[in-house]
Amino acid sequence: MVLGSFADLCVQDVGTSVAFYRSLLQLEVLVDHGWYAELGVRAETLIAFVQSGHDTVPEITATSPRGVLVSFEVDSADEVYANVPAVRCPVLVDLVTELGQRHFMVADPDGAVIDVIERVALTGADMRRLARHRRAHALRSATCH
Repeated sequence: MVLGSFADLCVQDVGTSVAFYRSLLQLEVLVDHGWYAELGVRAETLIAFVQSGHDTVPEITATSPRGVLVSFEVDSADEVYANVPAVRCPVLVDLVTELGQRHFMVADPDGAVIDVIERVALTGADMRRLARHRRAHALRSATCH
């Protein structure tokens, strides 16, 4: 039985990552061993960091993440977005409302893509756009087999 899940990112500097995520998302430090730390809310771990190259992780983890979005659902994307200038991170997707969410994406100190999401009601335009995406996906899937 699965009891929970969280991303564990291998990073160049655990302290830098902890400071970044705490400043951006107002997360609490739940565990901090220097080379490993967990952040979360109300004693629930949401993300952890381990020092890249540490002897507790395989050597392959020393490479930067690719093709992964680490998403955080928040109650106000606008409030979190206001923290972006203080953390001085690259904004990859500006704050936008689309497809049932108000969100933005930034890069963390190691280049991982962070998607900060506030759920909002789907609009008619969102429904049409989702339908187009579903049709395009179905067409691609049909021609691949």
